[in-house]
Amino acid sequence: MRRKPRKAGGFQFETTIEEVGGLGDGVAHLDDGRLAYVPLTVAGDRILARSRGERSGTVQGEIVELLEAGADRQDPPCPHFGLCGGCQLQQMNEKAYLSFKKARVLEAVAKAGFEAEVFIGLQSVEPASRRRITLTAEKHKKTVKLGFRGKSSHELVDINQCDVMHPVLAAALPALRDLASLFLGGQKQISLQINLVDNGLDILVESHEEPTLNQRLDVVELAKAHDWARISWLGKDRQFEPLIMLREPVIDFSGHKVPVPSGSFLQPSSEGELKLKIAVIEALSGSYRSIADLFSGCGTFAFALAEKAKVTAYEYSEEALKAQQVAIDGAQISGRIVPTQRDLERNPLTVPELNKFHAVVLDPPRKGAKPLVDNLAQSTVREIVYVSCNSSSWSRDAAILKSGGYELKSLSAVDQFTWTAHVELVAHFKKG
Repeated sequence: MRRKPRKAGGFQFETTIEEVGGLGDGVAHLDDGRLAYVPLTVAGDRILARSRGERSGTVQGEIVELLEAGADRQDPPCPHFGLCGGCQLQQMNEKAYLSFKKARVLEAVAKAGFEAEVFIGLQSVEPASRRRITLTAEKHKKTVKLGFRGKSSHELVDINQCDVMHPVLAAALPALRDLASLFLGGQKQISLQINLVDNGLDILVESHEEPTLNQRLDVVELAKAHDWARISWLGKDRQFEPLIMLREPVIDFSGHKVPVPSGSFLQPSSEGELKLKIAVIEALSGSYRSIADLFSGCGTFAFALAEKAKVTAYEYSEEALKAQQVAIDGAQISGRIVPTQRDLERNPLTVPELNKFHAVVLDPPRKGAKPLVDNLAQSTVREIVYVSCNSSSWSRDAAILKSGGYELKSLSAVDQFTWTAHVELVAHFKKG
């Protein structure tokens, strides 16, 4: 192995990537026995790399030159790949990519203490389907940069295309750049959160400075010119203010039109959402009198579950619960879904409260829901369907349920985070 000292104290080295680790970085052993992690590589790549630092006895590297390509390598389709931090695995061919995703799922299953046979399959979501994005905008002299941060970097990568975005969002990039420029007069940076809903774009501008009258007028004209459903502003006080609403943004959940509050969380793609919903419903194939939908949001699963049983939908956001109620009243299904405000992270349901339900569906944040799962493990709830976007926190929580007597009956996965190391899990647990 060849090493070249750097002024910054690092070194260069040649090595061969042995495998791709769980976070998507290539892994290699150095001559001194240390592990090196190098992003944007595949197994079999012979590379010249540069160290960027050390962490817990491992070397964090970056590729300088690809000396020989591994058999799993392909040409990345996006011209921004390697600069933009959004995609990690576009350099992997399809066979290697799917094997990587399946391996992540099986590792999570093994870590939780269950057998691999419970894994019933990985469903893919096509690229160019992502309907929810957050863009950063910065003013650079007379130009506006709009895009995503680089991997482990504050550098903003200006994008003109994105192979992950839904085509409607990709086509809107020039106009979104114009929108950003309206707010960047006296500010260095703003962000735009965009949701593609059923009746257009719902855009949230996050900036520290309150829009002036002229800015507000310009925003109205821009929204009308591009027929955007709504543009809202979020300032320092974290209060949402609509700047213009041509029509109330709505989304269809199982045949029910639900109004979308500003800044709402939606599943990344409508295709992925449907696959998750089908997996949840298929897992709960029995008959139930009562189901708890925990971290319910605006009702992604609640409206589908209401066709099977009475659903108590627990959610912290008051606006999301109001949105549910509007759809419930409009469909005249009062009593089938009971929206209930609760901060499940700080105030999880107790064991006696959980015991009232025959089944529980939970879709927590990335960090999981350990305090809630601790109580679930002690409960008499017959069936649990756990939807997770983080295999590590899922493994921890699944092991807790196992210790409480729950069997993992099935686990399916949905790859709606295309070209990343993430995968969405739908796990069906049963007790007794």
